[in-house]
Amino acid sequence: MLKIFAKILLFVLPAAIAVVITGNNFSQGFIDYHYTKITGEGKSLVIGTSRASQGIIPNMVIQGSNYDGPMLNFAFTTYNSPYDEGYYYAIEKKLNPSVKNGIFILEIDPLAIADNKKDKSPSKLLSQQWIFHGNPNYEYLYRNINPFYTLILRNNESNPNCIPNKDGWLKIILSEDSVQARERGISKLNTLEQTLPSYKISPRKIAWLEKTISLLKQHGKVILIRIPAWKPIIDAENKNFTALNQIVLKICKSYNVRYFDFTPFSQKYKYIDGNHLDGTSVKLFSKELNRLILSN
Repeated sequence: MLKIFAKILLFVLPAAIAVVITGNNFSQGFIDYHYTKITGEGKSLVIGTSRASQGIIPNMVIQGSNYDGPMLNFAFTTYNSPYDEGYYYAIEKKLNPSVKNGIFILEIDPLAIADNKKDKSPSKLLSQQWIFHGNPNYEYLYRNINPFYTLILRNNESNPNCIPNKDGWLKIILSEDSVQARERGISKLNTLEQTLPSYKISPRKIAWLEKTISLLKQHGKVILIRIPAWKPIIDAENKNFTALNQIVLKICKSYNVRYFDFTPFSQKYKYIDGNHLDGTSVKLFSKELNRLILSN
């Protein structure tokens, strides 16, 4: 038995040492879109999907307020962070348990509270991750960088079109040429119109959203928001999810939280692909959230 254990140790120990040394020396460059969210720290949080990940700059939102900071953008994508058990437990692990005066902005993306018939399982990115603190985060690197030696190849590498910030905000730079942006928007709209009919509001995900609200209320103020997108995309979402706002308002009444739907003002902003705010509009929207927080 001891011989077997020794052989396993001889096999595992060098691999573990290699992971630690490589992670420590080569994890400072671009890892992926999500790494800074896993390793960043915040007493207040932004929760949601890619619209929130790309559309909310934390330090602008919380500026001048009395809420506990810093704020971390802990939003991912509709695939990786719908309101389900995986995201809930990730938020629970990410939370600073000592915080009592934080502010938590929860984005309401229709697809984040809906299910389709094909896949109801939680995202592996968050549901299989145990450790949400520390940099380097060896667990995240081991689980998500495959093959692992690419971490060395990426050293000091940067992606000029994708800039993950330390506060979790994911800055995406695409051409803001109106023709190209419209073409990308039409492509997004066509895909959405094909996939939306297979999605329905999920009682299971509504329950996890409520559980998330209940958890975060123990640590401060919770605000629910719906982020604007190109009007044809919002129209398509509203057509498929006709009861969305009524459901959200009912939740807000039950938990005594506020809901701000910015989609009626979609034409006030511009978008890089119809679904995400462009660089100028990200700042404009973040300032709008800041004014909202300061006035409430």
